[in-house]
Amino acid sequence: MSDHSNHDSHKDHDHSHGVKSLSSIFFIAIGLNIAFTLIEAFFGLRIHSLALLSDAGHNAMDVLNLVLSGMALWVSKVKSTETFTYGYKRASVFAAFVNSVLLVVTALYIIYEAFVRLSQPMETVWSTMMAVAGVGIFINGLSGWLLMRGNKEDINVKSAYLHLLADALVSLGVVIGWAIIYFTGYAIIDPIISIIVSVIMIASVVDLLKKSIRMNFDGVPKGIDVQWIKNELLGIPGVSDVYHLHVWSLSTTENAMTVHVVIGEQENETKIKNTVRHGLLHRNVHHVTIETEREKCKDGQCGQ
Repeated sequence: MSDHSNHDSHKDHDHSHGVKSLSSIFFIAIGLNIAFTLIEAFFGLRIHSLALLSDAGHNAMDVLNLVLSGMALWVSKVKSTETFTYGYKRASVFAAFVNSVLLVVTALYIIYEAFVRLSQPMETVWSTMMAVAGVGIFINGLSGWLLMRGNKEDINVKSAYLHLLADALVSLGVVIGWAIIYFTGYAIIDPIISIIVSVIMIASVVDLLKKSIRMNFDGVPKGIDVQWIKNELLGIPGVSDVYHLHVWSLSTTENAMTVHVVIGEQENETKIKNTVRHGLLHRNVHHVTIETEREKCKDGQCGQ
């Protein structure tokens, strides 16, 4: 017989409240970044700064990234259908992957632009650039901090706030670069700082990208040891064998598992299932399907 377990109603209520709170944070972050994009575009046109106009285009992409992550968060909570029986939970995994790739592409583009600046120095209205960079540090830093407070574990949300914090870091690099240039006159510092910041951006997103790829291919979620789970199940009194054990991610926050458990003829099936379920909840496995058998299979396929 098989058994399937889910979150209890209290957890569902708390999770729903958390989603609503995160949605509000996304709306705030999107609004702030739209405002910043318009500010950059305005001053870029006013002082004829290609750098500011380019960054305004980059920030417009940030807005799209935030919209993508926010929509994924909402879509992932839409109820399941007969066609999509697990619902749309994978939307958050897809959004995390796209945002991670875009962050790497953005960093590589900044490195390219930095090398162009090394060979072709550009005249810049530093007073305006400094003011806009200061606003960028505040808006991107605030937006990233709000999202980070909202949920540090969801890699979809993490991909969004890493993108924002990376932008804040770029703006900080502009300020530091200006200060060094102002006191030393070494204009080459600006592109060098851009390259350093971009390398930091790529390094910060590598683990996130690997996680999202693992989730998209139904890999065992990071932090979960399948062999450890199997050994724990075999340690439960009455369990004689465990096989066909599969663990995967349903979304960026929920994991699932299926397993065949062989128990003795006189064992209490319900008690064993409850013991298994309780132990797995503490290992961050929320949706569990347990198939029990009263004797070992004899077809030679056990454990494959």
